[in-house]
Amino acid sequence: MRPAEREQEADTVSLVVNDEPASVARFRGTVETVAREHGLSPDATFALKVATSEALTNALRAAAGEAVSVDVSLEGEADAIQVEVLGRGRFRLVDGREPERGRGLPLMVALADEVEFSRTDEGTRVRIRMRVARDV
Repeated sequence: MRPAEREQEADTVSLVVNDEPASVARFRGTVETVAREHGLSPDATFALKVATSEALTNALRAAAGEAVSVDVSLEGEADAIQVEVLGRGRFRLVDGREPERGRGLPLMVALADEVEFSRTDEGTRVRIRMRVARDV
């Protein structure tokens, strides 16, 4: 499968993103397209792009030294967009030895409506959810 190639079923888009700038850029473009198609405001779309880009960057960095690719799915629901990033590296908390690192997790939590981290047999899964505000 080509980097960041889309497979679409109903309201779900699946991507395989590798550690190349063009692949990451296509991922960001896809997030923006799905967010707009499902009615996210420009501010919410920007926040979702930043939060999901951070999750993707972390996943790519954690898998460094291996064949680096990350599975991503974007699911548009009536009331929310959910992005799932499945990296093959292991989740590590920052221990203070690298002071320039460790801001990404709080950033994701601050920007998104819901963020969930979990370890799986394959690696680390991050789910980011942004609710769609509807006019009442």
